[in-house]
Amino acid sequence: MKNKFLNVLSCGLVTSMLLTGCAEKVKEEPKDTEAPVIKVDDSALSIEQNCGTELNLKDYFKDKVEVTDNVDKDISYKISANKDYYEKKSGDVDTNEVAEFKGKITATDKTGNKTSKEFSVKLNPIVVSVDNRTPVVYDGKYAKITVLSFRHGNIDGIDEYQIRFEVENRMDNSLEVYLPQNNTSINNYQIDAYYTINSITPGLTGVMECEIYDEDIPDSVGHYTQINTYASLAKEDGEKSFFNIPMILNVDAVEPYSN
Repeated sequence: MKNKFLNVLSCGLVTSMLLTGCAEKVKEEPKDTEAPVIKVDDSALSIEQNCGTELNLKDYFKDKVEVTDNVDKDISYKISANKDYYEKKSGDVDTNEVAEFKGKITATDKTGNKTSKEFSVKLNPIVVSVDNRTPVVYDGKYAKITVLSFRHGNIDGIDEYQIRFEVENRMDNSLEVYLPQNNTSINNYQIDAYYTINSITPGLTGVMECEIYDEDIPDSVGHYTQINTYASLAKEDGEKSFFNIPMILNVDAVEPYSN
């Protein structure tokens, strides 16, 4: 009987110790409810640049954004933006069109707390103006293209506007740069544009000339102050353009043509 009593007592003590230990293990840690902090200057959140310039948002924000968290020491962020312009995997922005769009920088900790910062991107057309008659139109992997002149007068017996591009070809194919016939307009009236049919050899720099004839601008167009067009890039003669850079040619920037 004595042994039975001792066994029961021992079991009770062991059970009590086990329960006490379990109670201590069940004790919960304080829950993380604090979101990460994104540090970035406000000025970096408004991005504005010309069409035709290369823009990669991952590279742009790389040295401008810092993320910290009260618990997680190693925390990163993600960039999201309008998928019509932003390629999520590479980080590249399509600068082929005049556009304004917004995006977000988002950081999430392991508990799921999330914070974000909104940014905006504005892509402007290249403008040939009195203050900037010879802008760089494009400087990227395909070429460097610069406006050499924008003139008006009687050229080779025809009254016309003439724009000349200096083209440094960085491709493995011959390259053409021209104003498109189906995407040049004055006061929303589509007009024809022409160019000297030649191409720039890979690795070389040359000049391409484009024309808009006065006789193709009807009186119904009325008074106009600018010509809306694109600098189109194509690989071979007659091939469809693969890159188009929006341009505005301000008429008051034109220089008189002289032989």
